[in-house]
Amino acid sequence: MYKTVAIKNKILGLLETSPDDKRLPSARTLASEFDVSFQFVQRVVDDLAERGLLKVFPRSGVEPHPYWRERMVNGVFRVHPADNWLIKELCVKINRDIPEIFISNEFDNAPMELSVSHYLISNHSKYCDLTAMLNNVVPDRRTIFGKILDAGRFGRDLCGIPLLFSPKVMILNRKIFEKCNCELPPENWTWDEFVKTLQCLENKIEPFRTFGTWAGLTEWMNFVTVNGGYIFDPDNSNEVKIDAPEAIEALEFFREISKRAQLPPRYIGKYRHDIDFWQGNIAIYSGSRQTVSMLLKMKYFKKEDIVLRPMPVRERGMAPRSMLAANFFCVRKECVDMEMAQQLLGLLLSHECQNDVIGSSRCGIPIMSRAAQASFDNDDPHDAVFARTLFHVVPRYNIANPVSYHLVNRGIEAALTGQESEFKDKVKRVADALRMIAQFGLDKS
Repeated sequence: MYKTVAIKNKILGLLETSPDDKRLPSARTLASEFDVSFQFVQRVVDDLAERGLLKVFPRSGVEPHPYWRERMVNGVFRVHPADNWLIKELCVKINRDIPEIFISNEFDNAPMELSVSHYLISNHSKYCDLTAMLNNVVPDRRTIFGKILDAGRFGRDLCGIPLLFSPKVMILNRKIFEKCNCELPPENWTWDEFVKTLQCLENKIEPFRTFGTWAGLTEWMNFVTVNGGYIFDPDNSNEVKIDAPEAIEALEFFREISKRAQLPPRYIGKYRHDIDFWQGNIAIYSGSRQTVSMLLKMKYFKKEDIVLRPMPVRERGMAPRSMLAANFFCVRKECVDMEMAQQLLGLLLSHECQNDVIGSSRCGIPIMSRAAQASFDNDDPHDAVFARTLFHVVPRYNIANPVSYHLVNRGIEAALTGQESEFKDKVKRVADALRMIAQFGLDKS
């Protein structure tokens, strides 16, 4: 059994790393590598061919099937983002403790997945309700952040379990502030102070490098949230709130600061704010504890070069609320081995992973409360900001339908980037479309 799994995983690994038109090593080559018979390897190859992953040419080799990425293969765990160093460390634990699992970043469909918030929102109907599985793995719910679990809940179903999470904050590049002779903003800064900070920075650097942002849901929703706004009312999922005064006010402010930082035409389609920030060229960037950890781990910044501030608020005294950033464990409805999925969830929520990997790395906040507490350093100014905003984090976008998700994402982007005279009308049209979806019950599917 062990060698069968090892050979299967070897072939899956070759699929992911080899060009699609390149033939794979022959069964005889693999038999020699694993010290088994040719017939033993051939059975594994034939099984993968029947599953639609391989094309077998008698006496001349094996090729990847053109559509292998679309197949559902038992034991595959798809991780996103695959280049995250913490994810790689977790995968080392998985390979050691559950070698039957193949960790992938190429399969479009996998029975088990690690995903991010916006992907879960738009694909939650494809995933199982994990309530019973979580009860088996964590029978005492007092040991886990219950509020954060709501981020993966759609209706009654728990479609994703956040393994780690973080509030969103503003990450400031100290060196650019010093270069621009611009004072760092106060911790309890307001929208007016945010604009004044951008104006100060604009005197020395290009405006689009003052604040690295774009008109996506994960960006503008932070400002709507901090102003007390919502897309849908959290207490009444049929009540649309995206065109309520507090949401409109926040969207107008985000539109204003986005226009200030608008890309010059020569950069459009050729530029990414996140890469420019990593390279030290942007003054302010919104991110999470995961972002900060990555910046330090990959040595893009020294710790003293990063300054954190909570999200700026409309007026002093308001709570520094922000949206949740999280990585979710999900299981597709096509999964045939729920026992393996539960075993994997148990490992990912174990002390070894939650405390010794996620907690000790301080890459995000572990979902298990004891590991979360241990991960904070009381003397670290970065942790002080995350600790302060932790209790004001908003776990849900309150979107329960992929159609609503895409409508909001694309519709509000069009409003933010279009003509100012059409802004409110476009937001109203998005809101009315959402109301129609809710009226006919389409938001429940």
